[in-house]
Amino acid sequence: MRDSTRSLSYFLILLAASIGIVAFVCLPWWTVDDAYISYRYGRNLLTNGELTWNLSEPRVEGYTGIFLPLLSTLLLGLGLPLVNGIKVLGIAALLATVGLTYATLRRLGLPLLMRAVVVLLLSAAPILYEHSISGLETIFFTAAMALVWWALSDSEQLFQTGRSAIPLATGLLLAGLSRPEGIALMTITLIQLILYHRYFNSLIFKAFLLKIALIAVLPLMAYWVWRTTYYGAWLPNTFAAKAYAGWINIDSVIAFCKFVGYYCFLPTACAVALGGRQIWNQIKSQKLMVGVGSGMLACCLIAYGHSHLWMNYGSRFFFPFLPMLLIGAAWLAHGGIAQHPLSKPKKVLVLTVLTLQMVIMAYRFKQEAAFLNYYHWIVQDELIAVGEHLQKTAPPGSKVISYMDAGAIGYYSGLSIVDFGRLNDRFLVDPSLGIDAIKDHFFGQEAAFVVMSSAAADVIDYTDEAMAIVADQRFMQYERVGVWGNRVDYPYWQHLFRRIPSPIEGAQQK
Repeated sequence: MRDSTRSLSYFLILLAASIGIVAFVCLPWWTVDDAYISYRYGRNLLTNGELTWNLSEPRVEGYTGIFLPLLSTLLLGLGLPLVNGIKVLGIAALLATVGLTYATLRRLGLPLLMRAVVVLLLSAAPILYEHSISGLETIFFTAAMALVWWALSDSEQLFQTGRSAIPLATGLLLAGLSRPEGIALMTITLIQLILYHRYFNSLIFKAFLLKIALIAVLPLMAYWVWRTTYYGAWLPNTFAAKAYAGWINIDSVIAFCKFVGYYCFLPTACAVALGGRQIWNQIKSQKLMVGVGSGMLACCLIAYGHSHLWMNYGSRFFFPFLPMLLIGAAWLAHGGIAQHPLSKPKKVLVLTVLTLQMVIMAYRFKQEAAFLNYYHWIVQDELIAVGEHLQKTAPPGSKVISYMDAGAIGYYSGLSIVDFGRLNDRFLVDPSLGIDAIKDHFFGQEAAFVVMSSAAADVIDYTDEAMAIVADQRFMQYERVGVWGNRVDYPYWQHLFRRIPSPIEGAQQK
């Protein structure tokens, strides 16, 4: 019986690895446009010593966390390929995430078969691969959080021997550098550690806290003070760009519900059914891990509920919690199974849930692959193409307005970019702005070129704001000089306009 269980476990792990290989073969080798924003910051830091969007202009923090810009600077400085280099590191972070999830389950005492099931469920999620090669910080933040969960999973040894203090501190540091949410993770972890006051008289525990302070807390505090001074703002411009005017954005709530429904609901419901009365005992036995995890999730959901989650492709904002949620589901189930071995009806339940979950994953793979296919070619055929065209043809020092995607256009053109996507423009993130103020800001730039996204190839058909700008008489000073579409015929185009020089400007040019 043990041999058959072990063989089944190894088969599930092999199946998980096979899914990963197939995913990387079938999914487009894509890069999200927002990643190029961080790459531009990294290049500006390397070449000019300025961690800002437009050189020699007021500084703005338009990236999510400093880790990715610094990583970009490092790769460029070493002469390594940036885009593919980030992807290779992203795949390494994926492997670390899966490995740490498995190691956490092992530390918690879960049997091999349950570990294999969790690894399979995590590996079957298409968003795991989507984020590993997106070029953004998501997978690095996820790996950092997985390291934190692993370090917290053995709380008694953590305090009594100081074991895992360095991994815990490292995970907190990387999470804090990857995303602002990592600062919340560090704060919640410190609060939970302080609640374990019965260990305060232990020299080991004091040394443990000292390591956390030296490796994570002090560097992150120093970084936060620096960035607040450097940019003159407490939060990144990206947070202001996503701020929601009301109390709760129902679209964000729906997005989280979809994430749970696709990836967590069935495993969690099954775990609760199997855990039974032992669930509370399980929670009490891991109060530190449960406290940090639930506190972090609650804190982020409050923030996300008060935000517009732009570019929430592949449940990007919720995905880093997936390993934690699957670990929690398996841990709850383990408590009940340990007390009452699985009966035949329960085995049927587990098999049914696992089968249904894999069907859902297959459905999600089809959907995510379709999204990546057209988005990949939009970036390649339109955004990068326009950026390279501007780099070759635009006079040095030209100013460009990008409406709406500024990442690849900004990175490949190397020109000064006014980002009407709001991520890199402090003026436009003001929620009180009316359409007249926005139009005045647009035309007040006197940009030499304008790139407008559109759902039509012959006219501008986009947001109400874009339509109002184009309908303004002042837009007549721009003439269209090119239109870029994509090879998969997705209804999305980039229209390039050039400002018609006034008679005086024309004479000066001659």
